[in-house]
Amino acid sequence: MKLPTLPGRYWIVLTLAMAGVGAAALLFGAEGDSAVPQVAEATVSVTIRPVTRLDRPEYVALSGDVEGWSTAHVGFMVPGRVARVGPREGDAVGAGDLLAELEPRDYELNLEIAAAQRERAEDEHRRAVALLQQNGIAENDFHKAEIALRLARAQEEMAAKKLADTRVLAPFGGVVARRGVEPGEQAGPGMPVFTIVRVDPVQVRVGVPEAEIARVAVGQGATVTVPALGGLPLEGRVRLVGVAADPASRTYTVKVEVANPDRTLRPGMIAEVRIETDDRVAALTLPAEAVVRDADGITRVFVYLPEEERVYGRRVQVGTAYGREVEIRDGIEADALVVVGGQHRVREGSRVLATVESGELAERPAGDGGLLP
Repeated sequence: MKLPTLPGRYWIVLTLAMAGVGAAALLFGAEGDSAVPQVAEATVSVTIRPVTRLDRPEYVALSGDVEGWSTAHVGFMVPGRVARVGPREGDAVGAGDLLAELEPRDYELNLEIAAAQRERAEDEHRRAVALLQQNGIAENDFHKAEIALRLARAQEEMAAKKLADTRVLAPFGGVVARRGVEPGEQAGPGMPVFTIVRVDPVQVRVGVPEAEIARVAVGQGATVTVPALGGLPLEGRVRLVGVAADPASRTYTVKVEVANPDRTLRPGMIAEVRIETDDRVAALTLPAEAVVRDADGITRVFVYLPEEERVYGRRVQVGTAYGREVEIRDGIEADALVVVGGQHRVREGSRVLATVESGELAERPAGDGGLLP
């Protein structure tokens, strides 16, 4: 519809009149209509869990290295050319197994010569005994025959020992950690050619600080984990506690025995050790991520109140860390439900949709319709 042409002053009057009608309508609605919609409060989804009650032996946590139970460096006691070499590095050997052997012919000949000399000395000694009984030999000559016999027997034993020393045997059952000789090489006396390590059981060597050594004793249980093997916990026991501190590190050597029947633990691996002490830990703990800091830098957690379906901050005092959990020394009750997921999205008094850490919705208070929607 085409509006009529009016002077400018009439348009001003008409605009003011229309504005008055609108204001009146707004005023009427505000005073007469009680059903004006309000802005809905946002609900935040969070994960909650109860505080954990911790009651267990207190541990001394340490890091160390896996060592063989015993290590032997063995070699030939006599010189010669290597004729045969047995196991290679990594092979398992039993006590008395042949590791390597020299060419024995020279030592066999020396033994034959010594045996012949011993037989001659025995024959001369028999004749001297017969002559002595008939007073046909001086006592000094008889004494020389006795000495000659003893010398011949000792030389034969020495020759037999040297022949035996051409063979290197494993001193105990274990694994060959080093093989330092090959057939055809010339070996010298006393030169180590094999290193044998006993690996069942093994021991873990750790250094215990001076402040903790009084809590460690032989026979205490220990839990050993090796990161290289996936961190599977293994049972151990303290077998040795050092009596003198290392001058450089000021720590005391402690060795923990660990069974190793399948030989998965190998010398040189890094191990984490927790030694049980006679003290006990009685504490309330929460996951470390549940603890946040407020604007003042003070640590706190959010506690869920089921009857209100809201969370409220509680300032807490944090203590010792136990793995992924931290001790809560003060600030919450033992039966509190604490926000462990979504805590950075809530504020004081936020309405929440709470899910227990196991995955179930938190129950509403009685008479409120059961589970949260």
